[in-house]
Amino acid sequence: DCVPVAILGAGGVGTALVCRIVCRKRDARQPHVAVVAWLDSRSCLAAKDPRAGISDDDLLLAAQTKRERNQTLDACISATTSCDLARARDTAEEAVAHEAARCEGRRLVIVDATATDATAPLLHRAVSELGLRAVLANKKPLAGCWGEHAHALFNNPRVRFESTVGSGMPVIATLRYLLDTNDTIYEMRGQLSGTLAFVMRNVEAGMKFSEAVAEAKQRGFTEPDPRDDLRGQDVARKALILARMAASARGCAVPEFGDVSVESLVPDDLLRCDVAQFLLGASASLDERVAMRFLEARARGCTLRYLARVELDAATGAPVAIRAGLADVPLASPDPRDCDFVAFTTAIYGTPTRTALPLVLSGKGAGAECTAAGLLGDILAVVREA
Repeated sequence: DCVPVAILGAGGVGTALVCRIVCRKRDARQPHVAVVAWLDSRSCLAAKDPRAGISDDDLLLAAQTKRERNQTLDACISATTSCDLARARDTAEEAVAHEAARCEGRRLVIVDATATDATAPLLHRAVSELGLRAVLANKKPLAGCWGEHAHALFNNPRVRFESTVGSGMPVIATLRYLLDTNDTIYEMRGQLSGTLAFVMRNVEAGMKFSEAVAEAKQRGFTEPDPRDDLRGQDVARKALILARMAASARGCAVPEFGDVSVESLVPDDLLRCDVAQFLLGASASLDERVAMRFLEARARGCTLRYLARVELDAATGAPVAIRAGLADVPLASPDPRDCDFVAFTTAIYGTPTRTALPLVLSGKGAGAECTAAGLLGDILAVVREA
């Protein structure tokens, strides 16, 4: 059985997903995933035959072009044989609608591997009006205004978004299981940024904060502007997604992004310089401040990590506090400190008084390959559920 897929985004995650789809071992028990369209911000590669999809050779060629030359997808069209370049005037929404029509509508899976909120209207229409299925690694549509588009993406059997929180770790699936079994959830907390985990771990080991940020940037762990990570916005969106899942499942008022308390590690005055200035000198002004925070934590028998925390009302299940910021982690704590983790404290797994251990998921929760694996798993899962 063939599953036609349209991929939005040709950055690190989108390219990794394409390579994973191509290199995935063919298994007669698994449906065949065919990429019928691949879109970046400027162009769309569309399969000449939607039943076959874009050939493996052409997909790998396009992925190689993106990785080695950082060019848009239209740069490789002359060397391909199984795809055409969609009209430049076509918007992403027009391209998706066209592919849906070619693929008999409801069979198409839309994969959002972008990092923009501009895809929210497209996804809303795709799942609500066109009856398509959607898989997201992009957090912004899920963390946007609830009444505008986000509400259509939650509690929808045609939508999966495991890769938005913890990349490949089954955080969303675990929360869905806890909600489905009617377990009382008291708290969800965790280290949800691989970038900030790397920075905090190295500062704890003696590296200056500015050096740790530069090292993370050099290794490709950060956003193009590392201040996007350091401001905590990404962690806040992940916390909001977990809170919204809990609230919407229990019929409670759903929180907005403004309800999240976020601690930024970058003061406003350092947001005005460009990235190069921040990395070459401005970030050094934060070294002493961060080092002092670690010394103060050490005096309390703790270290520091940037954590997300969602507290819920035991009676109603409604989120009562959503926070993202630096927090003490006792040196003797069983919580993982060197990798991403999420801990669920519930009536079954742990108790509010912590007399029992919570349910903890931990592991590598960042990186294009992890995220791509989570996306592919969601594509197959949403097809099975349908």
